[in-house]
Amino acid sequence: MKFLCIDCDAQMSYQERRQPGDGTFAAAFTCPSCGRRIAMLANPMETQLVSSLGVQIGGRVLDEQPAFVRGMVKRIYTDYAVERAITDITPDVMDRARTDLGLEEM
Repeated sequence: MKFLCIDCDAQMSYQERRQPGDGTFAAAFTCPSCGRRIAMLANPMETQLVSSLGVQIGGRVLDEQPAFVRGMVKRIYTDYAVERAITDITPDVMDRARTDLGLEEM
């Protein structure tokens, strides 16, 4: 995933990452051409997903989360998909599941 500055069409440069301790993480990016800054905030469920995939944010791997949480999250999405005959669990399906199951804060 890459972030582009809309005005400059330049790839944003990674600046910093923060984990405030509430299960979320934030990453800041800056446009090398115009200096515009943006931030990305991931909720606890998204943070867990990124961590479980081993994705690197800013050149570092996010801290490992307990395996039982990963299993629980997978189970929530799997059950949701099976009950609705959904064959592919996409980010859109995950968003709908969070809304339908009342897990928007995750």
